[in-house]
Amino acid sequence: MDETPTTAETPSLERWYDPRIVTLLQRSCFAALLLTALAGFSFSVGGDVEACSCSYPNPASERSPLISGTPVPIDAQPWFLARSCSSDPPCSLLTYDAGAAERLPGKVDCVRIIARIIADEPLTPGASYSSDCDPYVDRGDGIQGRADALTVRGDTEPSLPPLTLVSASAHVERVDSCCGGDAKLIIDVEFAEDDATVSRFFGESGLIEAKYESTDRVFVIPAAPDEREFWERDRGTDPEVSDITLTPVSANALRGTPMTIAGDSIAVDPVYTPCSIGQERSPLLLLAVFAIAWRRRPSRTGG
Repeated sequence: MDETPTTAETPSLERWYDPRIVTLLQRSCFAALLLTALAGFSFSVGGDVEACSCSYPNPASERSPLISGTPVPIDAQPWFLARSCSSDPPCSLLTYDAGAAERLPGKVDCVRIIARIIADEPLTPGASYSSDCDPYVDRGDGIQGRADALTVRGDTEPSLPPLTLVSASAHVERVDSCCGGDAKLIIDVEFAEDDATVSRFFGESGLIEAKYESTDRVFVIPAAPDEREFWERDRGTDPEVSDITLTPVSANALRGTPMTIAGDSIAVDPVYTPCSIGQERSPLLLLAVFAIAWRRRPSRTGG
């Protein structure tokens, strides 16, 4: 006996199927998913506002020996980044040898953005000085320390001479940022001196001046190349790719032989990486993937 159900006895969904109801359910689910995704998106944005900053602090100021406390040689001319060099800042080193603050004889020389305190006589080995230069320090980069103290090394060795540049190159690298399309100018250099000498040079407040030839703007590199943050420059503040001249400057302000990186040799990364909110995938991207899968599902089950 054939017990196969007849068509009339087979439970059928056709009498329950109404395309209008299915469409309504699809739209309702899609709307719910959209609201959920947008809620997640808004939360991500709200959570990122406090954590994400679109300012670009330049840590160079904090490497000023007046702020960092790094001991300098006896012939050093301590530098700081000045708010303005339209006139030399009227400040100096202070000594308390007589029990009260006295100005150390000397002057301040300010060129472009770099101010140097030039004492009339060599600094005293092992001595500590105060400074009244803090009000003239450029704090546009968010530095925290105060430029009010200087420590001198205990020996009588003079500053190292300027480093010798063997080669230099640069490229612009696009990066992912909460502020949108960002780019950093990264400079690579090779010195003739060994690593120990290079580290000592920067450690006693030697630096590299970098100047954009097209705009005459200058920024300061006050750290050895392995400290990458100092060798990266936000391109948003200096967007033009032009010739860049690097000049090593010793702690006692002696300038070395400059080297220029040709602007047309600076490669610009053509790949743009869009911003990721909170370094996670946007919920809207998940929504798009889900929507595509949802639209394809009926065609797979209907075949």
